[in-house]
Amino acid sequence: MRQLLPAVADDVDPLTTYLAASRPTPADRPWVAMNMVTSLDGATAVDGRSGPLGGAPDRAAFRAVRAMADVVLVAAGTVRVEGYGPVRLPEEAVAARVAVGRSDGPPRLAVVSASLDVDLRRVAEGPVRPLVLTTDDADPDRRAGLEELAEVRTHGRGQVDLVAALAGLRADGAEVVVCEGGPTLNAALVSADL
Repeated sequence: MRQLLPAVADDVDPLTTYLAASRPTPADRPWVAMNMVTSLDGATAVDGRSGPLGGAPDRAAFRAVRAMADVVLVAAGTVRVEGYGPVRLPEEAVAARVAVGRSDGPPRLAVVSASLDVDLRRVAEGPVRPLVLTTDDADPDRRAGLEELAEVRTHGRGQVDLVAALAGLRADGAEVVVCEGGPTLNAALVSADL
């Protein structure tokens, strides 16, 4: 892989590069990155899914960015469409994380959903209990069903208060959150200057 910024470099290992970068953590929330693929014309999906857009170098970069996370933040729609399962890291990513003083465990998956219309059975099969970030006025029956599979936290009414949700993740000790979309969640994070 070739690095273009801050200086041009050939044969760069994305995993080592992403883990070595300085990410000063704000006091009130984690450092937040967005990890997504797009085509040259700005498309973010092919037949409703982002997976087909990327090739092998894109997948290597995606895995490297994910490896720097304490929490992977994703919208419920993306979980449904992309068929999310548990967050797992390859052995080389775990070793690289440990080498820079990070946890040897995988990042925790945090799903953002006001409606709680998401199936987390596959995600809950992982070694780390997933987290659902929802609203105070979310459907209580759906919430009860999800609480069997995940920790559910409420932030805001009508839509998830992302400032409060990220503050909660920081209080848990999360220093780096990687958001994997979708586009609506990405836009909400940018709009809130997060």
